[in-house]
Amino acid sequence: MLTPRKIESIKPEAQRLEIKDDPYPLLLVVQPSGVKSFQCRVRVGGKQQRKVLGRWPLISLADARKAALDIKNTVTQGITPVPLVKPQTGPDTTHCFILFMEMEGGKAKTASERWRMWEKDIKPNIGTKPIETVTRTDLSDIVAAKYATGPTQSNRVRGLLCRFFNWSVKEGWSITKLEANPMALVSRMHREKPRDRPLSEQELKWFFQSVNRAGAFAGVFEALLRTITRRSEMFELQWFEVLEDRIAISPKDGAGNAKNGTPNVIWLHPTVEALMGSRGDPRNKVFGVAKVGYSKPVERLNKALAQCAVKAGINEPWVDFNIHDFRATAVSLMGDWIDEYTEEPLVTPFILDRLLNHKDISVRGRHYSKNEWFPQKRSALRLWNDYLDRIKSQALSEAKTHNIVLSSPSNRRLS
Repeated sequence: MLTPRKIESIKPEAQRLEIKDDPYPLLLVVQPSGVKSFQCRVRVGGKQQRKVLGRWPLISLADARKAALDIKNTVTQGITPVPLVKPQTGPDTTHCFILFMEMEGGKAKTASERWRMWEKDIKPNIGTKPIETVTRTDLSDIVAAKYATGPTQSNRVRGLLCRFFNWSVKEGWSITKLEANPMALVSRMHREKPRDRPLSEQELKWFFQSVNRAGAFAGVFEALLRTITRRSEMFELQWFEVLEDRIAISPKDGAGNAKNGTPNVIWLHPTVEALMGSRGDPRNKVFGVAKVGYSKPVERLNKALAQCAVKAGINEPWVDFNIHDFRATAVSLMGDWIDEYTEEPLVTPFILDRLLNHKDISVRGRHYSKNEWFPQKRSALRLWNDYLDRIKSQALSEAKTHNIVLSSPSNRRLS
C-alpha cells in the first residue's frame, strides 16, 4: 500500500515504474524523468483499460484513491466512466508538511513532538485541503481549539504553524506556490509567565535542610544545582559519560542528551562525585530515577521550604520554584561575584553561557572557535561548588543548633 512518504521516497529509474496500491484499483506511474502520476486500472467489457487521474502531488493520494474507487463502481454498474473532474490546482497540506519535515523540521530535536502535534491538532482540520485554500480562519480555529484544552500547548501549535507556513512561502515556494502567509496575523492566545525563579542564599540553606524530602530524587536535585545542567542531561546521565575528572555529555544526535547539538563537558567536583555513588554498568543511569516522575518530589520540597520561610517569620506567600530554576540561581549568584582588587567579574558572562551550554552564535563561535573552555568552566564550577559546600555546612549547623528535624536521606532508587 502506498503512503505519501513512500511516494516521495521513490526514485526514478531508467525504465518506467508502475507500482500497485493494493487493495485500491490504483497505480503510481514513475517516469524516468521523475514525473509521478496516478492511473486507475479497470476492466470494461472484458478488456483492461487505464485512466490517467493526474500528476502527484497536484492530486493527493487520498483523492486519487477516491477517484479510482468511483470509476470502479461506475464500471461495476455497467456505466462507461466519464472524464474526471479537473484535479486540484495545488498540493494538499499534508504533502507539503511531509516535505517541510523532510527538508527542515525533521532535523530539529523536537521532530517527534512536531509530528505528534501535526497528527493530533492540525492534520484533522487542514490535512486534506490544498495548501493554497487554507485560510487565516482555519488556522485561528486550530489555535483556539488547542487553547481551550491546553493554553500553553496552544503556543507550541501556533509556533509550528508559523514555521511551516514561513517555510511554505520561502524555501518551499517551488512546491507550494503559496504567495501569502495565512499565519501572518494569527496572534498568540496565551501569555506565558517567565519561569526563572532564582533562589536566594537563605533559600539555598533551606534547600539543603529539606532536600531529603525529595526521597530518591534528592541526589539528582543537588547534582542539578551543582552542575548547572539541564534536567534531561542529569536524569539521563549514564556511567560511560562520567570520566575521571569530568562529565562528557554528547549531543542528542550522538546518543547523548545535550541540547543545541553542542557537547556539554562539565568538571566533576568531588561533592558531585560523592552524590553519584559507586560506579555501575556503563549503560546504566547514574541516578536511576525517571525524568517524568519528579513533579511530586519538587512539590514536597517546595512545601518544606515554605514551612522554613514561615518559621523564619516571613509572612509573604512562598513562590514555588522548579528544577530549571537551579540554573537561574547559579547564574544570578555567580554573576554578582566581583574580584575585590580588580573589580572584575570572577566569572564572566561568556563563561556563564558556556556553563549553561548555550550555543555561541557569534561569528567567532560559529566559524572559528572550537574550544570547550574546560579550564575556565572548571574554575567557575570550583568556585560555585565550594560556595555551596559552605552554604550546606552552615545550613546543617544551623539545623542542629535550632533543633530543626532533618528528614532522613533516602538511598532508594527507582528503576
